[in-house]
Amino acid sequence: MSNPFQILERETYRLCKADGTVVEDLRTSGVKQGKIKFYRSDVNFEAGDHLERDLPHNKTETLLIEDAEFKSEFDPIPAHYVLTVLAT
Repeated sequence: MSNPFQILERETYRLCKADGTVVEDLRTSGVKQGKIKFYRSDVNFEAGDHLERDLPHNKTETLLIEDAEFKSEFDPIPAHYVLTVLAT
């Protein structure tokens, strides 16, 4: 299923897993009230993982994933993760 929310996804993050694995180019519409959604079911988000986003002036925003909740597809909304995050 295509993602009808793709046009709103203007932020790019990378996922840094505890085992050292890095997943690049994860698009989202951003963090809202400590939550972030990724319309990807092919990536395994887990509590304890980190998200990173490059900022201007060689800075990096780092978010700790406190909770990862998977939501199944519900037409027309594709399967996705809702992550509870904390800035570190």
